[in-house]
Amino acid sequence: MKEQVLWLICALYLGIAVDLPKPFVSTSLTCYTYQKKNGRTIKRLMDDCMFGNACCYSAEFTDKQTGETVETGGCEDEYRSIVGTHPTLGSMLPITINYICEEGSCIERATNRDVTRLCACTEHNCNGNGIDDNIRDYHERVRKGLVKRPPDFANLVEQTVQILIDG
Repeated sequence: MKEQVLWLICALYLGIAVDLPKPFVSTSLTCYTYQKKNGRTIKRLMDDCMFGNACCYSAEFTDKQTGETVETGGCEDEYRSIVGTHPTLGSMLPITINYICEEGSCIERATNRDVTRLCACTEHNCNGNGIDDNIRDYHERVRKGLVKRPPDFANLVEQTVQILIDG
């Protein structure tokens, strides 16, 4: 009797597991999570991203005054956190942030104090060789016409507003 109950529980559990929606059964994106300071790796590990992550990222922040460079990489959820809190990248429109992740593109922003380079890619472990490799791959895909540069949505919005004002 106990064995029958055990088998019934196992069968029910298996039935529930098989009926789960695809996002819970499918594998997530795998990205390299790393940190480098002035070229020296501080942390590096392969990370199975949480479900719903569509891209891996690599970002490099260079302080022009000190010459210090920090490079970091990881999953989309961390990418969105970094972009949202960074003084230079935080001014990007949400549509631009989404475009970079979804299309696997790169941007560079510079101020009088720092230079920021940011790339996203959409394949497993695509950020494993750091930002320089991601930028080379991105430029090659642009050259082949496989991806477009992120549009400057700020100028697009300004132009649209001007057209509306002009009538």
